[in-house]
Amino acid sequence: MSRLLILQDHLRHGGTESHAVWLAAALRGAGVDAGILTFRPRGPLAARAKAAGVPLDSLQKRDTRLDWYAPGLARAVREREPDTVLLMGRMANARAGTLRKALPELRIVGSVRTGRRLPWIVRRSLLACDALVCNARVIADSLAAFGVAAEKVTVIPNPPVSAPLAPDEAVRNRVREGLRASQSDRVMLCVAGFREGKGQASLIRTIARAPEFSRLVLWLAGDGPERRACERLVAELRIAHRVRFLGHTDDPRELYLAADFAVMASEAEALPNFLVEAQLHGLPVVAMDAGGVKETFLDGESGVLVPAGDEAALAAAWLTLADDAPRLAAYAAKARAYAPGVFSESSAIAAYRRVLKL
Repeated sequence: MSRLLILQDHLRHGGTESHAVWLAAALRGAGVDAGILTFRPRGPLAARAKAAGVPLDSLQKRDTRLDWYAPGLARAVREREPDTVLLMGRMANARAGTLRKALPELRIVGSVRTGRRLPWIVRRSLLACDALVCNARVIADSLAAFGVAAEKVTVIPNPPVSAPLAPDEAVRNRVREGLRASQSDRVMLCVAGFREGKGQASLIRTIARAPEFSRLVLWLAGDGPERRACERLVAELRIAHRVRFLGHTDDPRELYLAADFAVMASEAEALPNFLVEAQLHGLPVVAMDAGGVKETFLDGESGVLVPAGDEAALAAAWLTLADDAPRLAAYAAKARAYAPGVFSESSAIAAYRRVLKL
């Protein structure tokens, strides 16, 4: 049986971390002995990994809260005797050079799943990898500037980490009633951590620009250090009746069923899991152009792409879609038809097995 070790700094809430857990579980289901080794112990997604039967261990015996600290890394990898190590996240990808020096025969596969600028230590470390996986073509193309050979890079779009729910009017009505959204409201949903660059403040400013369509309601699911600032902004703009802060949710799928379209205004992205999952549930997308956002939907068919940073254009797109019920329905149907073929779990597993040589 082939053996894969996925290296991750910490199983915090996040797209990369969720994908690491999904991949380990999916490969185990395909007959691969896949496990996860983290720098820090535990983490919010550790329970999900264990529930999926994924072996999980950590280098830090007690949590130092230092994401970069990886004591005994080479020894721990050697003891587990993997055929391949897959590096997930920036901290893990910064260790490719260390692993290459200590274990020259090991197959090391790095990954780049962020639209943010990579630190120099990560850029240098990527050159030590045998292969690289990116989840968006725009990110893969950017690696040439760091000296990465194109033939070493494989693009594997994110599949959903959970199967999409079927449309259910009872669920839709229950969730909307619980969040005080009427049936005539147009609910816009964003599921993302409140971190720098994720753009929730831009979404809030944008909904404040569109007072003429008072039925627009914004749901913000997620948590993080920028949430308090966003709550203050809502209070300053006096739009608390139009913005709901939902906090973190482990499973946002019922929110997808209850919303009318997905919105995003991130400054930097690779391939956002949120937009993939939203479309699988039939949500059209209205988003600013950043990184691989444009690779998640069909502009003019299953959503609308607006220039990065253009809040006026974003407001106009929201108003146009919200006020055009036939167009909204057509985009929803296209999203539900388009996404399963592009973001296929079976295709992703097959592609990972090829690049990991498992």
